[in-house]
Amino acid sequence: MPPKKRTEPRLVTHPLGTEIYSVKQVAESLGLSTDTIYAAIKDGTLQAKKTGKNFLITREAVREYFESLPSGKRKQ
Repeated sequence: MPPKKRTEPRLVTHPLGTEIYSVKQVAESLGLSTDTIYAAIKDGTLQAKKTGKNFLITREAVREYFESLPSGKRKQ
């Protein structure tokens, strides 16, 4: 029997009641690369907690980061 592939959880609920996402999940949901998300974490634009080798990101942190992104309006 081949080994099972490790799949990333769709949604994890933190014991304090908020949803927690991985870097990959945030990148996919916002249509950005994981490198962009890691850069945002590094420069403090996106708040995350490091657990071992992984970063965990709350729903509130994703919302704040999304709202901080520039709007799609073009300059005239």
